[in-house]
Amino acid sequence: MPFHSFRRVFQTQISLTCGAQETICSDVTCFVLSLQTWPTTILVVSHDRQFLNTIVTDVFHMHSQRIDVYKGDYDLFVRNREDKLKNQQKEFEAQKHYRDHIQVSFLAAVMKLEIPVTHNMAVSDQ
Repeated sequence: MPFHSFRRVFQTQISLTCGAQETICSDVTCFVLSLQTWPTTILVVSHDRQFLNTIVTDVFHMHSQRIDVYKGDYDLFVRNREDKLKNQQKEFEAQKHYRDHIQVSFLAAVMKLEIPVTHNMAVSDQ
């Protein structure tokens, strides 16, 4: 939605909020000030990072049928999300390494005992 269309949605409240300040500040500045001091939650969708960094206090990231909440502006959200993804990848790799180690240990034990391993069973009852 273009800025002017978006602004029209809040026009009544903006003029109440800005009041006499409208002559001092530009339309955009007044609009941003209104959003920053808005008493309730506003859902904002924008591709303008600078605008988001100016007005955002919390980011609700919707993905994989869930919502993660990040405190702070948009740039902080990006950094925190990248850190979270890196940590998830490290955890995944550690789990994979542990699983591989267990599988190798198990196969070594089975081979020592010379127990036949079937496709559907890890160890037969023989």
